[in-house]
Amino acid sequence: MNNIYNFNAGPSALPKAVLEKAQAELLNFKGQECL
Repeated sequence: MNNIYNFNAGPSALPKAVLEKAQAELLNFKGQECL
């Protein structure tokens, strides 16, 4: 998968580590497995 970079004014892309942490937390919200 290619990374896409946004050089426009406004919000910037989040680092990959932050996106991976958010993804893991969405699957386990407050200790409950969500599928």
